[in-house]
Amino acid sequence: MNISERILHIIDLKGYNKNSFCIKTGIKPQTLHHIISGRKTNPSFNVIEKIASTFVDINTEWLITGSGEPIINTFDKRNLIEQPDEFNIICSGCICRDFKVLEMVEKVRDLKQQVVELTMDKEDLRSVLKILGAKFNDNGC
Repeated sequence: MNISERILHIIDLKGYNKNSFCIKTGIKPQTLHHIISGRKTNPSFNVIEKIASTFVDINTEWLITGSGEPIINTFDKRNLIEQPDEFNIICSGCICRDFKVLEMVEKVRDLKQQVVELTMDKEDLRSVLKILGAKFNDNGC
């Protein structure tokens, strides 16, 4: 199976026609036609990137080389960094390709910690102001 046949397989597998596939991926219809008709032997990186980013469950190695299975259907939780339960949300059909989400979770955790520290600082300042206010009033000012 060559790459144009693999693209046709994805179109069929995902239940699209060629036009709706182009709309979904942002690939120009004439570009897809040239690839499928054989006028253009290999799709550009841009075309492959659009397919891969639109259909994250498609195995890009299979798309490019034909090796492996078309669909990545395993999600190995061991690849994830342990997170608190509130962040352990796995959407069905979603596959994490990188750790951007986890990086964002870590940033949120850091921001929450900063909020806690600022709140504590605010409470400390209130205590100091109360003490100073009491001393100020005791001195008759």
